[in-house]
Amino acid sequence: MKMKYVQIHELISYPASNLNRDDLQRPKTVRMGDSTRLRISSQSLKRAWRVSDVMHEAFPEMGIRTNKLSEYIQEALEKGMTLKELISGGTAVTRQTVDRKIAKEYGISIDDRFRSQKASADDDSDDSDDKKGKKKEKKKQLLHYSPAELDRVDELMARISQGEKPEVPDMLSESDFPVDIAMFGRMVANDARFNCEAAVQVAHAFTVHKGVVEDDFFTAVDDLSGDDDQGAGHLSELGFGAGLFYMYICVDFELLTKNLGSEELARKALLKLIETSATVSPTGKQNTFASRAYASYILVEKGDRQPRSLSSAFLKPIRGDDMLKEAIDSIRRTESNMNSVFGMCYDDSYEMDVSTGTGSFEGLASFLQ
Repeated sequence: MKMKYVQIHELISYPASNLNRDDLQRPKTVRMGDSTRLRISSQSLKRAWRVSDVMHEAFPEMGIRTNKLSEYIQEALEKGMTLKELISGGTAVTRQTVDRKIAKEYGISIDDRFRSQKASADDDSDDSDDKKGKKKEKKKQLLHYSPAELDRVDELMARISQGEKPEVPDMLSESDFPVDIAMFGRMVANDARFNCEAAVQVAHAFTVHKGVVEDDFFTAVDDLSGDDDQGAGHLSELGFGAGLFYMYICVDFELLTKNLGSEELARKALLKLIETSATVSPTGKQNTFASRAYASYILVEKGDRQPRSLSSAFLKPIRGDDMLKEAIDSIRRTESNMNSVFGMCYDDSYEMDVSTGTGSFEGLASFLQ
């Protein structure tokens, strides 16, 4: 059976929370149908999954996304540390220290090399001036570095620490991507050769019912205030909301296999992605709300037909006392109707339903084989 696409539909119930905030520090929302829903952006979800313990325990060698590589290279050279040791928060000194001026020059040079392996012939933006004659500052792109690329940086740093003055070679890779880059992609603005097309598409999660953003007015007492001081040491206001969220993920399994270079590794990555999405919550305001949640329902479909979301199941907001059951029934009904109208939209499917205690990750692993 061909497994080109794997589609994942999940229902997750979050209690009072503010997992993903807008510019006013209130939970994000979206207008859907005739009502406002609470929303969690795909960027917030992917970030939480990518850095989670679940993913890192399965794949210790993950990429690092940053625009501060030059600063880390400089600091590691000055302290006589490996780049990996510094990034991981270690303190072990295993190399000769390097003069600050040399360390800074190499930090900038190596980072610039990542960003300019293919400089356009007519690109003079680095040297262009504004109307007042001041040089324009070019904003650095946030790059996602693979472990193999960072290893090459560290090998170069080892030579610098030994007193050599090596030329900085091209640093980017066209392959050998870690799981997070293979899944969520990478864009290198200056040279498309080093891009990695994302094999995993993640929709913004939204509540299946009308969403209401409420305000929590809270105070904090100053422990050292006297008995005659009845006021609060601090007061503020925070938005929050609660709801049952629908989340949709589409995986191009063939592309994931191509990006990773191994079907076995792609299957492992796929299973861990589903586990992570079902058990790892975004970190926003967790200390305030402890809004950790596991998925209450998971539907996984596999096949080679064109993917489609089941979000239309919730154009009309869910109402009623048993919201989870009604949401599951709506998903099943929409899925069945789509199969009737368009023909079977997948080859096979698998359900995990906490409300009835059916399905398991062991069963899902067998299904994905």
